[in-house]
Amino acid sequence: NKDGGVDIYAALPGPSGTTLAVIDCKKYAKKIGVEKVRSIAGLKLQHQVDVAMLITTFYFTSGARDLERNELREHVALHDFDRVKEWLRGHRWRMTGTGLYLPESNFSADLAG
Repeated sequence: NKDGGVDIYAALPGPSGTTLAVIDCKKYAKKIGVEKVRSIAGLKLQHQVDVAMLITTFYFTSGARDLERNELREHVALHDFDRVKEWLRGHRWRMTGTGLYLPESNFSADLAG
């Protein structure tokens, strides 16, 4: 792919300073396995950042989760669709009847009427 596996470069504020991250986003209809997790760990090293994140609209295999929790716990963060929905709700986004997420401000007309 043309982006080299990185969709977003981010500087994330935290209690101990800024964390530099590379983020790869995947839209899959099947669970993401160990191979993709190892690949994102390689991107962390290649780009010399603090963490590599893999975000998906689906879920991860148990093997991928085990790899994240064990060997790669200091290097990789996996975020599945449940986590993405949490982020959206935390930033005041809400799902429409068609399944599309929009900021709550777009619903103000609905709430006023």
